[in-house]
Amino acid sequence: MSGHDARAVVAERLAALEAKVAAAVVRSRAPATLRAYRSDWKDFATFCDQLGVDALPAAPAVVAGYVAELADPPDDRSPARVSTITRRLAAIGEGHKVSGHPNPCTDPLVRETMKGVRRALGVAPTQKKGITTGDIKAAVAALPPGLAGHRDRLLLTLGFAGGFRRSELAGIASPTSSRSPKTSSCTSSGPRPTRRARDAGSRSSTGPTPVRAWRTWLAASAIITGPVFRRVDRHDRLLGPLSPQGIALVVKRHMV
Repeated sequence: MSGHDARAVVAERLAALEAKVAAAVVRSRAPATLRAYRSDWKDFATFCDQLGVDALPAAPAVVAGYVAELADPPDDRSPARVSTITRRLAAIGEGHKVSGHPNPCTDPLVRETMKGVRRALGVAPTQKKGITTGDIKAAVAALPPGLAGHRDRLLLTLGFAGGFRRSELAGIASPTSSRSPKTSSCTSSGPRPTRRARDAGSRSSTGPTPVRAWRTWLAASAIITGPVFRRVDRHDRLLGPLSPQGIALVVKRHMV
């Protein structure tokens, strides 16, 4: 076999191996991911066609310009979300990798552009409206009857009056009587929630009072010692302590 023929055989084998690798990469992706990548690549290719530049291989400056335009489009379109831009960069990188080209998305210019986009679009938190007395009143009025309703009434009113974090509410333990938090020796995992739980009942003028809710819950649940806030099953049976995450879910269910 001549040297030319040998090189041709090697090239053919390499091409076959590259095709197998490309097929393996495709199989490693979920169908939904592949559909998203195809859509993202099509959008990038259209951008390159409009500029008259190559999409494959793409220059880092072209990719950086594409990212900048997604974040600040020239027309009336809304800016793309950071997650969308990140996925499109992944699609561009995947297209180059499968085709055997260097990934332009790893270039410092693209990285710095993406960093600026994240600062502009993805960092500033959305200002949330604070909970008001009216919100608490409406939530309490809508609570269902039964053990869970009594518990949630106390959780919402005491949490609002005392300004407790969910971990502090989970740490409040019951006294040895069914008296209110204003007068009972309420204990907890730390001194801060103890003092505030005692004082919270005196704030009834600011909204729904936790005093009656405290008495009603302890009487209905027959809790004598241990955590005040417990889980309640669908049969209205008392279970173990309510975790901070569980308290967050309760508040979200009634306040969103």
